[in-house]
Amino acid sequence: MICPRCSRQLPDGSKFCDGCGLALTNQAPTQAPTYQQPGPFPNAPQQYPYPQAPLVAPVAVPGKGLGIASLVLGILALIISCFPIIDLLFSVTGATLGIIGFSKAKKVGMSNGIAVAGLVCSIVALSINIVFTILFGIALIESIDGIDNFDELVEVMIYILEENY
Repeated sequence: MICPRCSRQLPDGSKFCDGCGLALTNQAPTQAPTYQQPGPFPNAPQQYPYPQAPLVAPVAVPGKGLGIASLVLGILALIISCFPIIDLLFSVTGATLGIIGFSKAKKVGMSNGIAVAGLVCSIVALSINIVFTILFGIALIESIDGIDNFDELVEVMIYILEENY
């Protein structure tokens, strides 16, 4: 027997439904109701699929590779900013690549944030390099004042380099 309200399977001869509590009369056992999919309604509005944006392939940013190289060199230049000659090479090369990468992207009307970040890192590293070079030059000039010959100058320079590096 099946409950006409909740369609629960009940033992034959039940007086109440165990699921919904409906009072059952003495009915013949019934089968589960079968449902049919309703057909199209004559006055229903026509349904259209939602419009979707066309799939577009990602556009490559010109100069992105140069921007990445600039960022890597700029970060390395920041890390080794206390070594003037090596840092000078990294920071100048990184700044150059950043400028080229940025200008390539700008020519086609796009932005290249990686190139800008590499350029900024390289400029900061170059600034730190300039400060360290000036301080090293001042220390070198201060130590040279009392030196009379070239051998003493070389010994003082070696001493300064050993103490600082």
